[in-house]
Amino acid sequence: MILDLYQKDLKSFLQFYENSHICPYFFYSKLNCQKYIENYLRNYDITNDYEFIYFLRRLIKTLVGELDSHTMVRTRYEYQSLPLQLTVERDKVLVNNTINDYKKYKSKRVIAINYVDVDKLLIEAANAISFSTENYRRFITGHFLSCLDPLLTLPSMRNAKRILYQFDDGTSTTIANPKNSLVIFPRRENYSLKLQGDSLTLVYSSSQDPDKMRQTVREINRFFESQPINEFILDLCGNQGGNSEIINPLIDSLNTNQNIKKTVIVDRAVQSAGLFATQKMKKLGASIKGEEIGSSMNHFGNNQRLELPSGRFLAIVATRYFYLNDSEEFCTVRNREKISRLDKKYLQPYLLKLDHSF
Repeated sequence: MILDLYQKDLKSFLQFYENSHICPYFFYSKLNCQKYIENYLRNYDITNDYEFIYFLRRLIKTLVGELDSHTMVRTRYEYQSLPLQLTVERDKVLVNNTINDYKKYKSKRVIAINYVDVDKLLIEAANAISFSTENYRRFITGHFLSCLDPLLTLPSMRNAKRILYQFDDGTSTTIANPKNSLVIFPRRENYSLKLQGDSLTLVYSSSQDPDKMRQTVREINRFFESQPINEFILDLCGNQGGNSEIINPLIDSLNTNQNIKKTVIVDRAVQSAGLFATQKMKKLGASIKGEEIGSSMNHFGNNQRLELPSGRFLAIVATRYFYLNDSEEFCTVRNREKISRLDKKYLQPYLLKLDHSF
């Protein structure tokens, strides 16, 4: 059973997906999609926002396959964080950040939330996440466990009025009124520069603001001209995308300074335009260091957005497909006919090879 409110939103999403996605029924047929929906609604009721979002996320995972982590539906308050930020490390759930009131719990291992074993929550989250790398699954699962709306979509967390964390050392803590306890954790400053010895590091955590990039490149060039710089480090950690062309002035500058050693640092959040930045640096001879990134190099992207009729949800659909050709250059597929003719090897995950992992 599904309430009329959500039936209208479901119809709107499916129409938007079918009209806008680069290959809506390429991996999973329209007939099978309809059968999936009918079967799901026979087994589960959809009577609130959280049930609806979890259903849509499972449907999307089924439709798009592992190469599309961009297509999604989210709530208006998707990124409002609880006071304890959790991360998944080798399937152990750890507290990696807190506000001051909870700082004594930082680095503790969480074994249960509201008396539900975290292993069960990890499975419920994975069922609703499209991922091509294990690290992206871990990254988004951390998001599910750290932000109130995503957490409440998980079947075991439905209707939770308070959030109780249990730790492996026998201690616990409770957020009695989570809706009134939401916080915004500060992010690293994008475009920050740090000179350490003869090494210059640029934090590029978001592919946004072309004017700021041009300004930063001018600063970098002044460093190159005024003192001996032996290594340039591009720190891409946290870069989930934006405009892939914004980095080009930096690439042009580095290309004219070929004697400078180049290094890129990546993490599990890197995807979309972050992949283009990584590949452009790699073509300049940069060494890639860090942990497994959050996406296959072959991936869907270039999103369109639509607010669903209820006004409660935002639908996001990928409209392009990007793949690395045999020359290690990114190619863009913009229409459905071309993707149907694409060699199947380019529709498989292609994972970035790290020169050094840590």
